[in-house]
Amino acid sequence: MPVYRFVVCNMPKYFFHLILDETVEDRGGHLYPDDAAAFAAADRLAREIDLERPSLEGQGYAVVVTDGDGAELYRAPLDHGPHLAPD
Repeated sequence: MPVYRFVVCNMPKYFFHLILDETVEDRGGHLYPDDAAAFAAADRLAREIDLERPSLEGQGYAVVVTDGDGAELYRAPLDHGPHLAPD
């Protein structure tokens, strides 16, 4: 009989919410090794959305990254401009 070993994953979970006219919430979250990896993923997602839907650019729409407690960690606007970590 095979022996299964489970590894405990201590990677933090990040949530990627799409802020449009209404917020589209990420209810499942995604595991990343650190903030930098999650922020890079948010930037990629924002660029992909911007390329698919250029009409959304410049209207204040964004991909917002939050932690498990709902605190905003990062905001990636849908507009190729500088992306912002909150103060």
